[in-house]
Amino acid sequence: MTSRIPALFDMFGVEYDLVSGWEARTSGTGAFDPRFIIDHHTAPPTPFPLSTIIHGSRWRDIPGPLSQFLVRQSGLIHVVGRLRANHAGQGTWGAYLRAINDEPPRRETSAGTYWNGNYRSYGFEQDHPGDGVAPWPDAQLEATARANAALCWHYGWTANRCIAHGEWTSRKFDPHPISYVMKEIRTEVARLLAGEERKDMSYRRMVNDAWLRIVGTHVTGQSPETAQMRLTRLADELKAGPGGKTPSGGNGRDLASLNLSLERIAAADGLSPEQRTAQRRFHSSYIPAWVDSPGLEPSELLGAGTLGGSGTQINLSLGTVTGTVT
Repeated sequence: MTSRIPALFDMFGVEYDLVSGWEARTSGTGAFDPRFIIDHHTAPPTPFPLSTIIHGSRWRDIPGPLSQFLVRQSGLIHVVGRLRANHAGQGTWGAYLRAINDEPPRRETSAGTYWNGNYRSYGFEQDHPGDGVAPWPDAQLEATARANAALCWHYGWTANRCIAHGEWTSRKFDPHPISYVMKEIRTEVARLLAGEERKDMSYRRMVNDAWLRIVGTHVTGQSPETAQMRLTRLADELKAGPGGKTPSGGNGRDLASLNLSLERIAAADGLSPEQRTAQRRFHSSYIPAWVDSPGLEPSELLGAGTLGGSGTQINLSLGTVTGTVT
């Protein structure tokens, strides 16, 4: 039930929007302790109404949210919530055990009586008819895979934690056709988790960490440059380094230069020194949690810095921002 979904999605290059109320929205039927992900298709109509995902289905008497995420065919993901959602229904104990033991998923042959699917899983509804006729857009599958990978990376899961609804229970056959859709998704998730893009992601992480220490939130953007464009541009500049060129022909920079640039952006965005000081204090509770996250090495998460053991101080240094948190 991570509140770091925006930072994780930024890091994995996911295009998303945050639906108003997403942090508190829940189906209201108990706790949420996710151990795996279930991927779905919505079925018609297409485009599927976001309001139905948020508020639920009246004709089936299922309250919302019906999933935490709705993936459009364009690749845009609506973040509906981060807590429990009514998407899984009953499944099998065997499917649950395969998932949490990182075993390869398979089509389920039993409807199952294990009712804890909503308690134990995130749900991704892909806006698609699933009729076996309409093609699956590459952008949609790529977005689902990247978002799945972001959550897997955060929790330390493998690609086998991403299962189809039809691999959870025989009552369902989505996302159809499972053999094609889930192969595409899991192959891409495994590739992302294997680190083929790890270096690029580490630069994105460093930019986000620098921005968080200065502003207290994930990278923001103002027209005509979106937040995603800003994050990508700054990460490319950092990766190119001083004297280098970015893929778009821009000039590279080092961490100190990046930090000064972010300070100027913060000032241009109208943040007062007092606001930035307060937000730095807020952010001091964020960094240690990231150090304990699986995936990137601590040095990649924090840029330049020295790390102590568990319970000790962590000394941070990134350009002109220096601080000590416990």
